[in-house]
Amino acid sequence: MRLLKQKNGDLICDLLAVVCGAALFTYLFATANRSMGLLDEAFYYTVPQRILQGDRFFIDEWHLTQLAFIFNIIPYRIFTAVSGGTEGLILFMRYFYLGVDLLFYVFMYCRLRRFRFAGLCGALLFCGLLPQGVCSLCYYTVSAMAFASLCLLLMTDPKERGPFSLFVCGVILACGVLAEPLLVFVFLIYVAATAVCECMRRKRPFLENYAFLLNRKSCLWILLGAAASFAAFMAYLLFSGTLRALPSALPYLRMDEQFTSAGLFDPSRLKDALRFFGALPLAGLGATLAAAVFYALSKKKDPRLRIAVFAAGCLFASACYIRAAYAADFLHTVEFHEAPVLLWGPVPYLLCKKRNSRFGAALASGLLFTLFVDLGSANVLGSGGKLVFLAAALCMPELWKELRAASDEGKTNKKKRSEKPSRLPKAVAAAAVAVFCLFFTVWNLGFVYIEGMLKPQDTAFLDEADAGQTQTLTRGPYKGIVTSSLSARYYELTLDDLDRLKAAADGAPVAVPDRLPYAYLYLGLPYAAHSAWVAASYNAQLAAFWQTHPARLPAYLYVPAYNTFSFEPMPKEELLQWIGENLSYRLTEGGAGYILEVTGRP
Repeated sequence: MRLLKQKNGDLICDLLAVVCGAALFTYLFATANRSMGLLDEAFYYTVPQRILQGDRFFIDEWHLTQLAFIFNIIPYRIFTAVSGGTEGLILFMRYFYLGVDLLFYVFMYCRLRRFRFAGLCGALLFCGLLPQGVCSLCYYTVSAMAFASLCLLLMTDPKERGPFSLFVCGVILACGVLAEPLLVFVFLIYVAATAVCECMRRKRPFLENYAFLLNRKSCLWILLGAAASFAAFMAYLLFSGTLRALPSALPYLRMDEQFTSAGLFDPSRLKDALRFFGALPLAGLGATLAAAVFYALSKKKDPRLRIAVFAAGCLFASACYIRAAYAADFLHTVEFHEAPVLLWGPVPYLLCKKRNSRFGAALASGLLFTLFVDLGSANVLGSGGKLVFLAAALCMPELWKELRAASDEGKTNKKKRSEKPSRLPKAVAAAAVAVFCLFFTVWNLGFVYIEGMLKPQDTAFLDEADAGQTQTLTRGPYKGIVTSSLSARYYELTLDDLDRLKAAADGAPVAVPDRLPYAYLYLGLPYAAHSAWVAASYNAQLAAFWQTHPARLPAYLYVPAYNTFSFEPMPKEELLQWIGENLSYRLTEGGAGYILEVTGRP
């Protein structure tokens, strides 16, 4: 009977996974054409364009996140070969990415199927929320998938893992490090932890709990997989001539103003967290985490304290989301909304009496992922919230069983308590879980799909509300995208200017010394800039590129006359003056910007 009930439960869970996954991804594909983004999304495809034009990583492209976009080269090449250009590229790459996300959802659920509904919840939320912020393979999504694969490996039965799965995990993790180089420190931490466990296992028997991964054999296979990926990449750099010229390019790579000015800790992030989530909810969540640590370390295990801590954690986390809903400028951030999960995630694990070491390792991986991704990019706090939530969700069934058992302990001791044991603690815990899960799901999905009408949030914060998105673009990289009339107007005017510039350039190098990456995709001409992403108008890297690459001196430049975020007209006198200090030019005013014909150096 028990076996039959388990099979029925598995079948129901499988059917629910199919229905939920089909509904989610059908909606994602149906709404992928909503809103255009003028910055990040288009930039991700300029690097593949450069590489296929013959440019080299590091030598000709100087942006620090460039390696993350190597995974877009093949789909970009296929699309341009079939279509003959970049018209409609953005929409195609959104579909491609959602296809990858769908396959990863199937992979995640198959690996988490043993956890039934908790595994389904983790897989669905991870893959449903991953397209938010970006709907493309980039440094964040590639590294997040890589470390989610690590978490899946950690949470499966060690007996089911062979050398091949460990080797593949190493290959996938190397791809994540390629996308976000600072994650290499996770490898170093893993090797150090393995060495410590091997040295101390005889003296510390409790370390046997971590033998599932922290042993020489597992470490060797994972490192072999990573080394294979590293060797393949180094071979590419060697045969392309990049490796030989790399030392001379390193000083220019370190000039990236977007990262060198940030430092290791940005105090404004903490101020933003306090403003968005409120000082009291965050303080309560931090105190809850501290109480959970105290409970895990204490010898006396009071079940009522455990229920109270768990309920407080869920309620304070929900309060953070309620408070953030009233922060008007909150929707202009990316990933920040997952920050409360980083404080809430360890609580369910710490409150379990039988703490699963595999879940603990997965939780630690998620926290390390957050640390290094935030340090190595322009992201704000919360990048690893999905990974932390995944590990925490799988702790919930065991914790819930223990909470139910603890709330009913009074039934077995009728001598000390003549009255009927109260079910209030269990009810409080149930209410706390329900409230938190409701607000976490609604808030995250509300953040991803803004303004009441569902759509991928990858570009929504750069466009008007859905009610104003009535224009379908008919040409250029954004062909097929639905946007506002204002966005469409400036887009069409800009393309008209670029048509004039392309005809005049006649295949010569061009530069856009202001952030407008889709201009390069549309022109398809050689790049006369260190990167399509110019964080500051007066960029020292751009001037250095013109000096070190004299053959890439631009024949023409294009400067948009509008702000790419708000489409408000922007005076460009200072930018034109800076260009005049480095190049002499003749200016022609276009419909949406300035076309500069370069006549030489001043």
